Amino acid sequence: MAEPTMRAVGVSAFAGPAKYEHLILPIPTITGDEDILVRVKATSLAGPDVARAAGTLRIVQTIKLPVIIGSDFAGTIAAVGSAVTAFRPGDRVFGFTVNGGGAAEYLLLKPHRMLCLAKLPDNISFEDASYFPSTSLTIIQALDAAEAAIPGGLKGKTVFIPAGLSATGSLALQLLKPVYDVKKVITTVSTAKVSRIIELFGEGKVDQTIDYTTQNVVEAIGPQTVDFMLDTCYSSMKYIQIMKPGTGILYTLTGKKGADLREDFPTAPWLVAKILDVANAVQTWRVSRWGVAYKPVFTKMSVYDLQRVGEWAQSGTVKAIVGDTADLADLERVKALATVVEKKNGLGKYIITIE
Repeated sequence: MAEPTMRAVGVSAFAGPAKYEHLILPIPTITGDEDILVRVKATSLAGPDVARAAGTLRIVQTIKLPVIIGSDFAGTIAAVGSAVTAFRPGDRVFGFTVNGGGAAEYLLLKPHRMLCLAKLPDNISFEDASYFPSTSLTIIQALDAAEAAIPGGLKGKTVFIPAGLSATGSLALQLLKPVYDVKKVITTVSTAKVSRIIELFGEGKVDQTIDYTTQNVVEAIGPQTVDFMLDTCYSSMKYIQIMKPGTGILYTLTGKKGADLREDFPTAPWLVAKILDVANAVQTWRVSRWGVAYKPVFTKMSVYDLQRVGEWAQSGTVKAIVGDTADLADLERVKALATVVEKKNGLGKYIITIE
């Protein structure tokens, strides 16, 4: 009898989006007591997915060919190992795995430290659910850390999130006022996206939207007026003058400490970790000269945080910001969406659906 197969999108040799291909692979099977097999319904694309397929991440992570793209996913439980009690076949779920594999009909999850899986509320579509996992873990933990670090928390404060329509920025902007009671929310976007802030988020979520291509961001915001900045796009020093000296806090999603890298990827070369530590020390010193505290955000797997964003999505507090979608069968469209992600000029998340 022929072995059952499934469709997937990825690469059989490390390459960029233009070389993505349809793969026909055996359907994975449960072999361990804690294994979970997911029938994938949707997966979203992010920069690390493109980098993994291109082989760029091999410097820190062991990557075996073929590579299937898609680290954030949503679907239903197809089968579980005998020791699994939190899920059963038929459960709707969403999650993240650093190993990718979401752009396939089936995804086998084996226990590892960079895996997070939670049940999905019934009223959230699989497509929308695939927007949330890694983005929500990163943003929630960054904002929770700022809430704890700033005297009095974020309530009543002024917060700046550049690149407000990126995957991470778009979720942060939705959470700041309803969840953290921030007083003033400021963001930057390009000219074509200015009108989309209100269109996507509605009135009241963002107080000031700045077109960074035509305006002087520092002048538009005002020097020494911002309590907290979450840097999503390598702009720490570019906008440092807006931070309040002495009390301002700047967290970045674009840096990483060497120890954090080694915790995520234990086989990462010592030299790479050391380079990160040096870069982080230099940046910390540069920011400190302005009287501002600086810290890279270290995202940890948390089912609790994933459940929180599921509840917020269920209540309408947040919604998925989807730039575009493509069906797994439409390879050329998948390539096009992955190219947008690779060039970092998209909107929210780009979703692959699997029928």
